[in-house]
Amino acid sequence: MYRIQKIFLPSIFIIFLLISCTKNDLANSYWVAVDSSPIPPSTRCSVVDGAILHFTDSQLSIRNVYEKNSQSHEYRLDNEELYVNDTLWATTYAKYSDSIILDIIDIARVKFVRLGNEHTEIQKPALWKHKHWILSYNDFKRELILTDYPYFDDLEDKLCIQKNLQEGRFMDIIDKWDVVTINNNQLFVKTFNQTDDELYRIKKYQGDSLVTLESLRNPDVQASLKKIKYISEVKKQEIQHHIQNYTWKIDKVIKLDTIKQMGKYWETELPQLISLKTKKMSFLFSDDLTYTKYESDNSIANGNWKLSDTGNEIILNDGLYPSDYIDLIVASADSLVIGNIQDFTPDNYDTMWGSFSIYYKAILKR
Repeated sequence: MYRIQKIFLPSIFIIFLLISCTKNDLANSYWVAVDSSPIPPSTRCSVVDGAILHFTDSQLSIRNVYEKNSQSHEYRLDNEELYVNDTLWATTYAKYSDSIILDIIDIARVKFVRLGNEHTEIQKPALWKHKHWILSYNDFKRELILTDYPYFDDLEDKLCIQKNLQEGRFMDIIDKWDVVTINNNQLFVKTFNQTDDELYRIKKYQGDSLVTLESLRNPDVQASLKKIKYISEVKKQEIQHHIQNYTWKIDKVIKLDTIKQMGKYWETELPQLISLKTKKMSFLFSDDLTYTKYESDNSIANGNWKLSDTGNEIILNDGLYPSDYIDLIVASADSLVIGNIQDFTPDNYDTMWGSFSIYYKAILKR
């Protein structure tokens, strides 16, 4: 698993000054960048979605939505032009009642949405201790596991694991998430494939199980977060008792899809994949909550395991990667139907460019 780095340059953020008028309508206002594209389009400039701007009478504070610290600069308006530290950074392309589009000189065209304090909603921080949610975006649905683990080395960012419910499998890349409050606006924010920002304003908490969202980029869509119900402790112990202290061997591979392939190696060259295809892979889940993974009689991985609070997954180790989640699709008397993403890397090869991921669904028998 590798990290796609998204670059935010402080000099880029300075650009986002708003509104074409001689009167300073920006004073005491907050804005968030929700959609941006490079200028000219052929450049490889990083997008700047998620930039937060706070204007006072003469100062502009700039930060990213995931960050706590900001940078401050002097600014002024001159008709359609916006100056920061006496340097022209942006011109107004279009204005609307609650948003503005700016052309940042030689950088990007950016849409900003105003974060007015009329969107106040009572905060419910305890609600976010629940980790398993369904994010609905019109008819598209994803399962989110909102962990408290750090996102790589960024201690302020929290790790998010996602599952594509249309395809019925976990996505093979990790993302980050947070709930932040800006000028009384509560925002649920997360990345998608590490590079795209999803920015939602919390419209309403409906009880303790449903959160109605407004997509700041596409306000016409219907978006919400819904809790996935946890099973009882009795039911959890029952499922664990069924799984533990048995060696579960692959009896049949139902599905085998290549999700991502990088490098020159063919799939048939990898011993672990061969053992999967030839049904020589097996698992032992012990009652001390340790596990061992085997190829034939050889141990190839071990660590800790637990059942998820929903009862839908076996989680290996700390659950930091999608491959740590084994879907429990069916659990019958003497068999399990599981789904899992497996990352394969050839020996003595650069893991950045010589790996690929496989999703498999299989029947295990004890």
